[in-house]
Amino acid sequence: MYTKMMHRAVAYQKAAFDTSFSIMAAFQDHGCEMMKTGFEKSRFVPEGSTKMCSYWMDFIKQNRANCKEYMDNGFDRINDFFQTADLDAEPAKASPAEETTPEAAATTSKAPPKTAAPDTSPEPVKTAAPAKKASPAKAAPAAKKAASKKAAPAKPKAASQKNTPQ
Repeated sequence: MYTKMMHRAVAYQKAAFDTSFSIMAAFQDHGCEMMKTGFEKSRFVPEGSTKMCSYWMDFIKQNRANCKEYMDNGFDRINDFFQTADLDAEPAKASPAEETTPEAAATTSKAPPKTAAPDTSPEPVKTAAPAKKASPAKAAPAAKKAASKKAAPAKPKAASQKNTPQ
């Protein structure tokens, strides 16, 4: 289902590109013809400039053809991708030799159950509840309990380390 939809979308995009590309090519060709006619009729344009402009017109036409070829190849690759995705999505059918028992025929003839598309929406962010502030009377026993859990007391700093800024 999705592959048919994507084939149609790609076909639409290719048609839109082809149409706009042909319009752009027509404008460029018309501009080149006007420039060529203007150079031929003008006596004030040096011949070296005329040759340079004709070289660039041919260069533009060549690269325009290359661009069109690259885009057509890209659209073909996209269509091939969806074609192979469509083939991969089809389930393999059992051969008649494999369906010798009625149980096997019954299990292969059943349509797979329809499942909903996987949910791709982002999960909501869970925030922690704000911590409750303990009253000063309750904080003292909790601090003593945390201090008693420490296995080894901290070593005192050497005298040289106390006065040095860090």
